Amino acid sequence: ILLWGAPRDFRIDKGSAAILTAENKVDRRLLPPKKILGKNSKSLVERRQKDLEQYLQTLLVQFPQATPPALSCFLHLQLYEVNGVTAALAEDLFHKGEQLLEAGQVFTLRPLQLYSVTQQLRLATPTCFTGDAKTDLGHILDFTCRLKYLKISGAQGPVGSSNIQENSLPFDLSIFKSLLQIEITECSSQQISGLSSLRQTLATMSVHHSTDSMQLVLVPEASEFPQWEPEGAVSSCPVTAVIPVWKSLTTLDLSHNDISAVDSSVKLIPKVEFLDLSHNQLSSVENLQHLYSLVHVDLSYNLLCSLDAAHTRLGNIKTLGLSGNQLSSLQGLCKLYSLVNLDLSHNQLTQLEEIRNIGSLPCLEKLNLSDNPMCIIPDYRTKVLAQFGDRAAEVCLDGKTTTEKELDTVEVLKAIQKAKDMKDQKRTIHSFTQRKPGQE
Repeated sequence: ILLWGAPRDFRIDKGSAAILTAENKVDRRLLPPKKILGKNSKSLVERRQKDLEQYLQTLLVQFPQATPPALSCFLHLQLYEVNGVTAALAEDLFHKGEQLLEAGQVFTLRPLQLYSVTQQLRLATPTCFTGDAKTDLGHILDFTCRLKYLKISGAQGPVGSSNIQENSLPFDLSIFKSLLQIEITECSSQQISGLSSLRQTLATMSVHHSTDSMQLVLVPEASEFPQWEPEGAVSSCPVTAVIPVWKSLTTLDLSHNDISAVDSSVKLIPKVEFLDLSHNQLSSVENLQHLYSLVHVDLSYNLLCSLDAAHTRLGNIKTLGLSGNQLSSLQGLCKLYSLVNLDLSHNQLTQLEEIRNIGSLPCLEKLNLSDNPMCIIPDYRTKVLAQFGDRAAEVCLDGKTTTEKELDTVEVLKAIQKAKDMKDQKRTIHSFTQRKPGQE
């Protein structure tokens, strides 16, 4: 039996021992005698713990193939041990699997369950070690082959009362043949194998608190092939591998990780339209020019101080999230002509003049500048809206539509600015006509 991480502080109860004696012919004399009433010395407790440990080890040796239900339940094998975990999952899917598949709901598995299935597939043991057909491993494999929506939810720290560290358990996803959507949380991406087998079918992938590299998720083969190119690419350099692209992936959410760079692995996701890289460690944005279908990008809560020539990296996107960064200039956003929704909240924007860089964007309708230093400037809203000229009425600023009163003030500010520009123009012309011959 593969027992690891058994429950701590266990006690043998009288009922379990009686069942083992009656139904499984366990010699009752193996069970240590009860302690003398009123005696609870440290030495007695320690000796009794050793005797109980010896009793359990003897039982495990006596039943090497199939643990009796009473002992299995007492030791919580269905929670902590490979065969017990898979048997419990198989029986659950025997009763509910077909109903879950027909309902098309998201099914949640823990890394411990996936690890147990992976390990049992590698063992030279029967797929039904208990003798109960309801616990056959085939029920799990049939279910995973047809499942479309999967959530894998790990956790920090030990599992229950065991010493198992769930977020470090390795498991294989190649048993899933029809997945359209997967969400992975609190699992080490280095311990996950079989992700590449999902490239043909997967449309939506979310990975949180699990990786510090996009490549580990998108190109797990990179550790074997240092030089690779995506399928269909024209390369002038010799390569050691051609990697298939993610043919159906349109949504990729890698938020809440420790990713510090957008690496070249994005070449393998050419159909992605929605990309969420918020809550990471990005200080620059590279390689996104390879995503020709990109529409929505979230780069919020990273370490971005500037976005120079953003249009050369982001293309014709419609939504851009940049909240929670360290931006003090908007110069690099001036040519994002297709942009409709822009979130710049919680940055370091202090100068209203920076708004001119986005004031001429023809499609911009929603702009969020809340929690920037410029927000404390008197008449902040009308001064920002004035930067959009005749489009001021079309802009929703900080989640609030423009009022008639604000539009009236904007018209006044526009007239003042126009008069100022004319005055500056006349001054320039006058200065030019007053130059002496030969002056440049």
